[in-house]
Amino acid sequence: TVATDVAENIAIDEASKRDKSRDNKIVMTKFLPVPWRVTHAQFENALRASNKRMGIMTCPIYLLHSPMHLYRDIEYWVESAAICKRKGLLEKFGLSNCSAEEVRRAVEAGKNFDVDVVVNQVHFSLLDFNSPALQEMQRTCDELGVTIIAYNSLGQGLLTDNLTEEKFAGNKPAKMMGINWVDLIPLRTALRDIADAHSSSTTKGGDSTVKKRVSMAQVVLCWCRNHNTIPLVGCRSKQQAEDILASLSLHLSSEEVAALDTLALKKCTLDSPPWRRKLFVALAGVVMVACRWLDEWGFGVVERVEA
Repeated sequence: TVATDVAENIAIDEASKRDKSRDNKIVMTKFLPVPWRVTHAQFENALRASNKRMGIMTCPIYLLHSPMHLYRDIEYWVESAAICKRKGLLEKFGLSNCSAEEVRRAVEAGKNFDVDVVVNQVHFSLLDFNSPALQEMQRTCDELGVTIIAYNSLGQGLLTDNLTEEKFAGNKPAKMMGINWVDLIPLRTALRDIADAHSSSTTKGGDSTVKKRVSMAQVVLCWCRNHNTIPLVGCRSKQQAEDILASLSLHLSSEEVAALDTLALKKCTLDSPPWRRKLFVALAGVVMVACRWLDEWGFGVVERVEA
């Protein structure tokens, strides 16, 4: 089974709509609670538009992109999801960027309105694992049966082999999170050592030796799975896709997981002040509307794939 996450307002090409293997896919998309969205009807309209773009009648999992809103609390959006469930527009509801308290409130509201709250998509990686807020959220999700989807599991490249000190100097995510190169060295060294320990050489006839090299990314994704999360990974090439798939056959020892846990940082978005999180939602809404207008006027950058 393949789970695909699509941000709101992202078009799905016609070839994907006609994909014969769709039965093996779980499609998720999101509702962005921008300040000008305040009603159940707006929630429903956004979901109907997303379903139309994806070529489906019912969304398997529809996520609330953020619990941050100027007027509406999280319970209101759970009720919106329940209304849409009764109309056959979604099967289950999910969360994104929610804290322990927000997860608990959403699950309780789901019970009251009769809609299952099944996932919380949140930044979860070795860059933020030691945040008390993140660990409290994880305990709450485990207690309530909510699956964590580990967004940004590779730290936007900060936890992969391709990063060098020279590339790091221009890394904008690192600057936003306040991460210095020296902060990463112990963690990256441990990842590389564990990857090397799991790499192996095989001999194929004569003196021909093939090296099976485990990447740092594979170790990171395996670490995420060891913490009962589903890592959400984007890939831009066949090589990256193969690397991601190879991580499924990797197994870390409890000692290796514990060593990485100890070295993990605590740069967690859940620790951001509410005003900053609300500002992010508002700015994301402006970008979403601008992209929609550009697409309507023929200036979009989405290229559709022909079957």
